[in-house]
Amino acid sequence: MFTAMAYHDSKHHDPLAMGMAYQGIIRYLMKKVYNRDITFYQNKEQQYNIGESVEGVEVKYDSYCTRTRRLSIEVGEKSRISVPVFTPRGIMRVDNATSYIQGNLTRAWIFDKQKLRKYYSKMKPSLIAYDPPTIKKFYLYLGEADKIAESTLRVSPFLCEYIFKDEVPKWGNCIPCPLFKNGHCFSEGARLYKEAENAGLLL
Repeated sequence: MFTAMAYHDSKHHDPLAMGMAYQGIIRYLMKKVYNRDITFYQNKEQQYNIGESVEGVEVKYDSYCTRTRRLSIEVGEKSRISVPVFTPRGIMRVDNATSYIQGNLTRAWIFDKQKLRKYYSKMKPSLIAYDPPTIKKFYLYLGEADKIAESTLRVSPFLCEYIFKDEVPKWGNCIPCPLFKNGHCFSEGARLYKEAENAGLLL
């Protein structure tokens, strides 16, 4: 699903697996909440020449955003520290993306990509290119993100599929839920949550 360039100097052990797991969660929630499909390209050539998805949606995982109260909005990247210049990425990448979704397992923000670009051009925020040194970004505090975003998604509790039905078991009490069998939940949301755990998204 997510086969973009490898990040040899990334702070995370396996950022590609983390990105792929988060994309799966966002795809699931966008379908459940907004009945909106996202079909991610699985081919490197398509990702490079077109964008991340057929529908023009780009997804970014930002693990600490709800702790730091700010989103780290990417504008450039390079594959390793030794590369001398950054390539435009994130909101500055020229591709088919019109929607930009960024967040973590608590909450995600859905942006119009052009609105983020206009904010960046108008406000001229300070750029950070040392944390990590392979990414160039600026900080968007959550108060501003709430104003700019088209909408937001609550994430973790909504991975329970019965949240979307009329009769919802009390969150945290899975015993009466028909998806809970023999001590396990067999829902799609539970599978995605397990994939996120295996990829290192649970901090």
